[in-house]
Amino acid sequence: HPFLKHWKFDIILFTFPHTGVPNSNPESIGSNKQLIRDFLKSAQQLISPHGEINVTLKTSAPYDKWTFPDFSAYEIKPKSQYDFDSQLFPGYIHRSTRGHMDVNSGKAQTYVFSRENKGKYKDYCEKNGSFCPSSSFTLSIGFFTVDDEDIEIFVMDVLTASDIENCNVLDIRRRFPEAIRPDTRQLNRVLYGLEYSNRLRRGPPKGTSKKPTWEVV
Repeated sequence: HPFLKHWKFDIILFTFPHTGVPNSNPESIGSNKQLIRDFLKSAQQLISPHGEINVTLKTSAPYDKWTFPDFSAYEIKPKSQYDFDSQLFPGYIHRSTRGHMDVNSGKAQTYVFSRENKGKYKDYCEKNGSFCPSSSFTLSIGFFTVDDEDIEIFVMDVLTASDIENCNVLDIRRRFPEAIRPDTRQLNRVLYGLEYSNRLRRGPPKGTSKKPTWEVV
């Protein structure tokens, strides 16, 4: 923006970034990795000399695959990270990118980046053999078992996709990447919970199956 290029900020926040590409889509991970890279490249130009960029991501799958870039080509470096606490932001509500529905933030980490003392930090790393932003690396996110809240988000992504309809529990389960695919019992628990909260509607079985189909209310 022509006005923003003249401003410098002490802190820039990007909380739970998402491109809107459904998590069930194989292109989702790549698109979100690119989103984060493009954001960091842009935001680094807008922070003050001692400013910070804070990116908050969920730590469960598939978000644990959204690795950060090699920072050797950036003007910023990783500074710290801490558990995200939504209570620090009164009135904050986590909503899904698609449909803007209220969702549980679950376990999340805020990753802090800054340009502060990057040159001195690099010299220290070279002398002491420590991690340095000019070194080739991948900053990965810790993996946690997928919980019901994460499955809820994924289910809503699947059922709001335009290329799918008349899905039963098995159809939905097949859409999950194998690494995070829940068992049928857990998935059914989530589906009936979403029906109880009036977010999903149960439909008649299809074909010879006895399993109900599901659609978004």
